[in-house]
Amino acid sequence: MILNDLRFFYSVIPLLVRSVTALPDGLGAAVFLTMAQFNPIFITGFPRSGTTMVAAILDRHSDIAISPETYFFQAMKDVNDTPSARPRQQIMDHLLNAYGMRDLKLQSEDVCPLLNGTEFTPRHILQAVLTAYQRQRGKPLIGEKTPRHIMQAGKLLAWYPEAKMIFVIRDGRDAVASILKVPWRNHEIVRLHAATWRRYMKVAYQIHQRYPNRCIFVKYEDVLSHPEVQVRRLDHFCGVPFEAQQVSASVPTQVVPKWEEPWKLLATGPIEPDHIGNWRTIFTPEDQWALNDTMRPYLKLFGYRDYTLSGCPMPRRLWLAATGLLLRTGETRKIYRSALARFDSRKRNEPACQQEIPQPSSVV
Repeated sequence: MILNDLRFFYSVIPLLVRSVTALPDGLGAAVFLTMAQFNPIFITGFPRSGTTMVAAILDRHSDIAISPETYFFQAMKDVNDTPSARPRQQIMDHLLNAYGMRDLKLQSEDVCPLLNGTEFTPRHILQAVLTAYQRQRGKPLIGEKTPRHIMQAGKLLAWYPEAKMIFVIRDGRDAVASILKVPWRNHEIVRLHAATWRRYMKVAYQIHQRYPNRCIFVKYEDVLSHPEVQVRRLDHFCGVPFEAQQVSASVPTQVVPKWEEPWKLLATGPIEPDHIGNWRTIFTPEDQWALNDTMRPYLKLFGYRDYTLSGCPMPRRLWLAATGLLLRTGETRKIYRSALARFDSRKRNEPACQQEIPQPSSVV
């Protein structure tokens, strides 16, 4: 009986293959897109936290292709969750030429056949785009890295039940110090960056609590200090064996487009623990107090130290506590940023004699 069942099973396989390949052009690919196991690896985290470094390490693996940052959800703002009246190819042409997406170097002809016979929704579009990029790279596993996609982490894991999520964590004070140096920063308000870091960490922690077996935290500092140990840990999570070439800067990677090299090239270079704790010398005591007050719960949660307000005067502590409550909501963050911007503008426009008022010398 068992032998007959096995014979029947193996006799059906050729029929299935012939039936799929006999489908109209493009539809066979759509069947595979719908039926095949789609198990992408998403890498997220606060900007300047080491997400590019982790993406480069995984992209050097012979079985994993990590795409450049796609900013997919930003590119999809014009596409609803329901089928659009516009032709699919026209939408895909626009989408694949959007900021971030154009770095994949895909054409609508690469993606549209994968969408034949499927719903035209963001979930299916992202799957088709990543599948097309995976085919272009010729590797069995596909990954995507966009830091701000951390805010969509729950949606991504719900869309793709086989997907995995890597949260890259870095001491928020060092991350803010780094973000203030890049040309694309949209403001220089230290405390607002700290509030964003806290919000990202809260989301990462909540998603990890909801999907503990599908998410992993990796600390930037641990990768710098013990690269092989942490890379082996990441490879095990992704289901691939460790390869020594992953920690070699001489092995090329495609996660950083040419135009991003000025601020990302170091992330693909040698792994050296030279960027840990720089915040201690970069920030003034006032900024350090603001950072520690804002970030403290998650600095403590992820094992970072020296987050006290030692030396901070009581009036300053009360001010930090009061304004810290306001920074929990998006609207008040905008008001806070606007007020500080106006204050900075007035300060810059003051005459030099008013900006620097000499203090009377103390009489001893």
